[in-house]
Amino acid sequence: MFIKHVESNLKGGVDADLGEKTLIVAPNGSGKSAVVNAIELALGGSASDIVGRAEVKRESDLLALVDGDSLYAEATLHDGDVAKWETKRTKKGVKKATHNCPVVASFPVREVRSALGGSAETARKWLLSRVADEVGRDDVTAWFTPEVTEMYGWIARGVGGDSEIDVLLGVLTKAARRAREKKKEVTTIRGVLDRMAGTLEPEPTAVQLEERRKIQDNLLSDYEAAMRSNAKAECEQEVATLHGKAVQLIEIFSAKQTEWEAMQRMAPPGARPEPGEARLMALRNQLSDLHSQHLELGVSGCLLCDRDGMVDHHGLRADRIQSNHEVSERQKWWTEYHQKEHAFNLLQDQIQAVTESYRSARALTDDMEDPEQDADTLKEEWTKAQMVYTAMSQTAEQWRTLRSQREGLRTLKLDISNLEDLLHNGQQAVNRLLKTAVDRFSKTVQSYLPATDSFQLALEEDGKEVCRFGFDRDGSLHTALSGAEWARLTLAMACAVSENVEGLKVFTPEERAFDPSTLREVMAALSSAPGQVIITSPIKQKGRLPKGWTILDLEEASKIVATGSTQSSEAPSLA
Repeated sequence: MFIKHVESNLKGGVDADLGEKTLIVAPNGSGKSAVVNAIELALGGSASDIVGRAEVKRESDLLALVDGDSLYAEATLHDGDVAKWETKRTKKGVKKATHNCPVVASFPVREVRSALGGSAETARKWLLSRVADEVGRDDVTAWFTPEVTEMYGWIARGVGGDSEIDVLLGVLTKAARRAREKKKEVTTIRGVLDRMAGTLEPEPTAVQLEERRKIQDNLLSDYEAAMRSNAKAECEQEVATLHGKAVQLIEIFSAKQTEWEAMQRMAPPGARPEPGEARLMALRNQLSDLHSQHLELGVSGCLLCDRDGMVDHHGLRADRIQSNHEVSERQKWWTEYHQKEHAFNLLQDQIQAVTESYRSARALTDDMEDPEQDADTLKEEWTKAQMVYTAMSQTAEQWRTLRSQREGLRTLKLDISNLEDLLHNGQQAVNRLLKTAVDRFSKTVQSYLPATDSFQLALEEDGKEVCRFGFDRDGSLHTALSGAEWARLTLAMACAVSENVEGLKVFTPEERAFDPSTLREVMAALSSAPGQVIITSPIKQKGRLPKGWTILDLEEASKIVATGSTQSSEAPSLA
């Protein structure tokens, strides 16, 4: 899997054919880095070594690579698939780039430079994640204590990863973070405990708390009894009021009763209305009106019954009026009598209700005790006792909280100790696994280096854990490498850690001033690199072109392809 053609409008334009292993040759400033940047954009959406930064992704920064308002990069793969990245400037700003890459692409040299640029611990962990294959849980925990093994398994459940090495590194990261958090918590709790211990009253005993509670309860009982005693006076006043009201009602009742009985004796005959009497009175009124009409008309007979002769309409009219008047008087008496009877009955009910209230109040008052102490004084004493008991209870609760916090502090310290044991044992596991894999890794790196370079890796120095890379010089590790040596080393390490990585791998080392002989040796060593290699150089290699390599000479606009022991040339496509 490799890129066979790349095209872009960055840095004046790129249009080049590539091979699996390509040496781009041209003087400085001729566009070698433009080819590499175009590949990086098309595959990864970023470019390296731009505006002094290792990696640039922001569209506005990348547009600095062109004179116009749009930027694109397109890479055609060996099977015809195309990876493309594109952005442009609009009136509102820079448009978010569109990026489509049909394969998983990586730039291993970038990863190596980033990992080796950090701390020794970072480099060791990165190296372990890349070189320790076929590691299982038992390999990691082989030297762990049972407690550390249990904690490792518990934390590992929340850590993802494709391999046990990924889990191990994730556990160490998580354990370190938790240890830091718990140490901060310990500091916070210690501050709280110091403040509490400095302000707390002496801790009350259970006996003291019980005594104070009994004092409070007893005073409350006395206060409630005094309140009930004070209520007796109020009840007695209520009894007296009810008694006076009952006497008054009885007097009124007696007077009403006498008046009512006298009225009964003076009742007129037929005082109680008879049935139909009201209809009879209405009929008499009608007859009275009829007699009045006869008198007005001057008729001596009766128009109603056709009787002739003299009819005493005047007398009959007077008789009917008198009869109705007598009935009306009786009914008036009866109505007044009925009203008085009703009022008399209501008065009886009222007397009965007041009498029952009086008896109940009298009975309640008789059951009440006479006050022995002043209720206000008892209330004040009870309130003070309650405040003392509450304060003592709060102090006891604060002491319980203090002990709980101390216990929590002890648990936190134990957790921190266990986490530190896990970190220590985990780091030892990293060292052990690294040592197991380091020989094989060193041989693999060496296979991608010229024979004149002797790769050396140190993981321990003067009893300290380190992670130093370099070349052997007269039996000593030499790490102060030149730019060309560092480029060779990082390129070889990138190849070594990428052998089992899936997808398209593009190795693009920084351009360094290789001499022609060293350049050929580097190219020959990288002929078997596990991916596409693109080296930029201002000069060509010395001697024959190593097998499988393509030369893209931007200045001469020619491309030479070496196949086996023969070489052939063809015209390149260049912008």
